[in-house]
Amino acid sequence: MIIVKLQGGLGNQLFQFAAGLALARRHSTTLKIDTSFLNADPSGHYTKRHLELNVFDIALAEATEEDLRRFPLQENRYIRKLKEWLRISFNTQVFNERGHHYNTYFSRLPANTYLNGYWQSEHYFKNCSAELRTLLRFKPGYVLCDAELEQRITNTNSVSVHVRRGDYVSLSAANSFHGVCGPDYYRKAMALFPADTTFYIFSDDLEWCRENLHSGYCMEFIETPNAYTDFYLMSQCKHHIIANSSFSWWAAWLHNDNKKQVIAPRRWFASAATPDIYPDNWVRL
Repeated sequence: MIIVKLQGGLGNQLFQFAAGLALARRHSTTLKIDTSFLNADPSGHYTKRHLELNVFDIALAEATEEDLRRFPLQENRYIRKLKEWLRISFNTQVFNERGHHYNTYFSRLPANTYLNGYWQSEHYFKNCSAELRTLLRFKPGYVLCDAELEQRITNTNSVSVHVRRGDYVSLSAANSFHGVCGPDYYRKAMALFPADTTFYIFSDDLEWCRENLHSGYCMEFIETPNAYTDFYLMSQCKHHIIANSSFSWWAAWLHNDNKKQVIAPRRWFASAATPDIYPDNWVRL
């Protein structure tokens, strides 16, 4: 049994689910999710999130208290670090992510592992990429998009442009850790595309986008009923300019076209290097 701790919003939960699924498939065992962190009170230290994976048409098994008791979740951190340093495998193991680089030891983890981390790299789940793209389909009712808009996106040289602001701006801890992509990044990214391009702008702050994103290209500022519709429409675009956000990372990744061009910010976090978060063919700007 593999148990993965869920934390963060939709994009982060997708990374965690994908890593857990890949490890479960490697051992031909079951995958369960631990939602206890999502149910906890953040007390203002981080943005409160809820389970969002249930918008996809996938079977999610939640870990029970009995399941969790099998793992040494309260183990002394010095003992845990010693075990990790010695690369000792046990019948049950808690594996805590360290740093932002891909950990090659991940593939050697045993069949009974509790995963605690973000796992923001395609390397963790490359072995089940095709299955993930098949599984991650929205349940009916979550995507509420205009058919004409979807057709325009499908029939034009469409580029999704995601501008993430929200708690990246309003929450001081998130701002200092993540930082935000400014107008210069988007202008330079848009300049990489030909004149017949239509840019579809998705954001949690469209007013800021209208005031700050200017281009000689055709631009449409997209307003939808919910974030899931944004996510879906972004994934339908032919190319992508993403923010330093796992939300747009996944929308771009799920677009399964080898000819797509994805532009990503060179600096993912304000003060940490994250080279493994970028698939090999994505352009860093």
